Amino acid sequence: MSGGIGEAPENGVQYARKDAAWEPVSAVHVSDDEPATPVTGQLWYKPTDDEMYVYDGSDWKSFGSGGDGAPGDPYWGSVSLLLNGDDEPGGSQNIVDATGKNAITVVNNAQIDTAAKKYGTGSIKFGGAGDHLKGIPAADQLNMGAGDWTIEGWYYAKTLTARYPLFIGNNAPTYPSGGLAITLSNDDLNGINNYKLTLANYNDSAQRLLVASSVHNLNQWYHFALVRNGTNITMYRDGTSVASKTISSSLTYDWGLNGVLVGGGNWDGAGSYSDAYYDDLRITKGVARYTDDFTPPDKLPTKQGARVITVDVPEFVETQEYSNDADIS
Repeated sequence: MSGGIGEAPENGVQYARKDAAWEPVSAVHVSDDEPATPVTGQLWYKPTDDEMYVYDGSDWKSFGSGGDGAPGDPYWGSVSLLLNGDDEPGGSQNIVDATGKNAITVVNNAQIDTAAKKYGTGSIKFGGAGDHLKGIPAADQLNMGAGDWTIEGWYYAKTLTARYPLFIGNNAPTYPSGGLAITLSNDDLNGINNYKLTLANYNDSAQRLLVASSVHNLNQWYHFALVRNGTNITMYRDGTSVASKTISSSLTYDWGLNGVLVGGGNWDGAGSYSDAYYDDLRITKGVARYTDDFTPPDKLPTKQGARVITVDVPEFVETQEYSNDADIS
């Protein structure tokens, strides 16, 4: 979320996060209606937007937007990967990680496509014939350990290639121990799970940790999210839970195992490539962004945003100084 405010107790002090610092806030206007007579520097939290705004003397700007009016991400520092497909068209070399943390290597003809997109100026197009992204190395930012995490994005499947077209997963020619992958099943036993979003985990007894409860239609944009929140892992489609499972608190996940593949790879045979468009693919470490059904986000921000917390400050206690000095005669 981009904003957020708690209910302040009578003796509470509110703090707003902007960039890397927590700053005390003397007063925050909490309402869906803007203040009638704002003053420069005044803060306004709008609950329906879940956003904090600051008045610059002439207009309201998103608090933490750097003054350009675009909202920021309060968990930007925890984002491990963001592929938004917004670079200028003209070739696959323009596909970059918006966080700057990972160098992207393009294989075959994966490229920016400005004609098909969910948000922004473009999406990433994969043609299914060996097109994919790699070069994202194993790294601490992609090893989630036993902590919370969120993987999400927009996906538009054009056709289903054989076996399990890969959204994102580990880079390995086989399905390795500890291997993880998000796929759209197309080769399931008796076809009962075909066209269903699947989180595959080699260490799970059935090698499928989660399978969506309904099919994923072709030629349609969907928002998908996989969220670990403590001992629960949930799959969402368009903001609605379609699968959930209780897991051990000690279970670890390493999305960076052997590096990361996006859009396909030879991890489970040559048919594991997607014929699809991706937009705003984001991995966040240490944060369960969604813990209940939600409205899918608009265009994802690429900078630090703001949060507000309330800190309970104890009442002032008056103290007196006592002396045990005594005259000795």
